[in-house]
Amino acid sequence: MARALIGITLFATAIYAGILSDESLRPLVQQTIAMRFEQRYSEADSIIESLRTAYPNDPAPLFLKGSNLHDDMTNREDYRDADRVDAIFDTAIGMAIADTSDPWNIWIIGSSLGYKAMTDIEFGRYFSAYGTSRRALGFLKIALSKPETHFDAALGTGGYYFWASSALGFLTYLPLVPDNRDEGLEYLREARDSSLYSRDAAAHALVYVFCKMGQTDSARAMRDIISKKYPSSILPLWYNLSIAEADDNSTEYLAAAERLCAALDTLGSGQAANLVEIHYYAAIAAKNLSRWDTASYHCNKILESELPPWVREKYADEIEDAEGILREAIERKTDER
Repeated sequence: MARALIGITLFATAIYAGILSDESLRPLVQQTIAMRFEQRYSEADSIIESLRTAYPNDPAPLFLKGSNLHDDMTNREDYRDADRVDAIFDTAIGMAIADTSDPWNIWIIGSSLGYKAMTDIEFGRYFSAYGTSRRALGFLKIALSKPETHFDAALGTGGYYFWASSALGFLTYLPLVPDNRDEGLEYLREARDSSLYSRDAAAHALVYVFCKMGQTDSARAMRDIISKKYPSSILPLWYNLSIAEADDNSTEYLAAAERLCAALDTLGSGQAANLVEIHYYAAIAAKNLSRWDTASYHCNKILESELPPWVREKYADEIEDAEGILREAIERKTDER
């Protein structure tokens, strides 16, 4: 870390250039992105803040900060800071618009808008998400036409093309939402194979794309890429859950949910929302397999936890359902005696 910060100070004395196109800074930027896959968001943010200090007129550090914080929110399923993160993206967009001669600034605008659209979807603001994602696509297509940014822009473009009809399915009757899934898949493959900053993110996206397509062997291949590169990452455990669901394998789904629960249990109160959600999924899977002791265990993990009020409010239906599953489990076990 110290060597990285010294490097930032030295580069700050050089003639100003956008940091995303600066080959000497590229490893440092890639490092901050890689840290997200190991859930090292605070460490990444420290480096990004140093970049902001060294390059106050470059929108890239602000974009990196916003995307790092967004990934942290997603990791914790805690979107209470969404407005602050959106404001960071808005500032990055404003700075980037001041110089669209730099193709990386165009990429920053499109990618920032893409993150904002994902937040809209999280809050159920689908019409807003549609408008924002269309704006994002416009900028990403321009970045796609530039050799410097083509492969990184392929990530957002491919994601939009593949998921537009899924995430915004109620709008598929509009002529502006064509079925571009095959093209989207090819763009994601390009990003995975050739981008500067988006390779791991593309592999991550492809896991879920392949699950959606029922191509679970391909999903496992992408999972293994992330797992091998980031052995401490919790992400492959999430992938296993999606792969088991795509395979319609209840036994594997329960096993994947239980492995994920065990990992989340070690991460403390910051994972309270995920703990409720995954213990709930495990309880349902156990119920469907008539494994009542297991179902009881996962329901009790939810009901006996000291949950923050916002988690209790967000997952009120799941908590109530867990109470019902627990009652049923007790009745079934009584009947079996």
